[in-house]
Amino acid sequence: MIAFIHIKKTAGNSIKYLLRSHFGAAHCDVKPWEKEHKVYSAAHLKQLMRVYPWLQSIAGHMIAPHSDLRDQVSDLKYYTFLREPIRRCVSEYQYYVLRGRYRPNTFDSWILDPRYRNVQVQALAGKEDLDVAIERLENDVAFTGLIERFNESLALMGPMLDLPNLVPRASQRNTAESNEIRDSLLADPEVLKTLHKANELDIELYRHARDVVYPRQLERMGIDPAKTTPPAEASWPAYNVRYASYKLYHHAVYKPALYGRRYAARSSLPIIGR
Repeated sequence: MIAFIHIKKTAGNSIKYLLRSHFGAAHCDVKPWEKEHKVYSAAHLKQLMRVYPWLQSIAGHMIAPHSDLRDQVSDLKYYTFLREPIRRCVSEYQYYVLRGRYRPNTFDSWILDPRYRNVQVQALAGKEDLDVAIERLENDVAFTGLIERFNESLALMGPMLDLPNLVPRASQRNTAESNEIRDSLLADPEVLKTLHKANELDIELYRHARDVVYPRQLERMGIDPAKTTPPAEASWPAYNVRYASYKLYHHAVYKPALYGRRYAARSSLPIIGR
């Protein structure tokens, strides 16, 4: 089984589209069985495998290498994609503003929230600890892709995860309607200073991934960057059929099971299958 650590604003929805199209109903974009849970655990995965007996792939913001998922699936392989931290951070803020979660011109207060600082380190380490994040990346994460080298990363993804039949097809998902907010922030020298201070650990993590981890993966798999071709649009008929099977099972089976458990938990009702 493979587990995608989906860090916000790192092309995760494009990757999940690829996963849905490849695995079909054997893939699940996981949600917490109870909303207060922040990390997907072995107990959560055990419940999920009752709903998906043939499960091969999971993905989500709750997936974390510091969890105990391998207590349920011992050979589970974590993987993730990282992004240049300054652009990732600004893109996250822009995303929230465009969707009405924050008002425009609130960046100065937004960036003070610990949830939005060193996000990539926190996703890997569970806290703002660079050493732990690098250790996780080196020892627990089977593959690390880079958004800035997306085509190469897709070419690497299959071999690194022992998925020889994975076709590196992608479709852009969740792209911003406008990048005006992002561009204005990046053009402000004072904002850039604030961004660097808020992402000091992420910058070091990304540098390690870019300069150490990623080149090692290329060398190991014998991938020649000069011969890497852009991923094709996901229009292959078999991919469409598998994507449809993912959507059908996700909406007809997984969502009713998920919301049924949440309702039972809120109502103190017995939960079947625990």
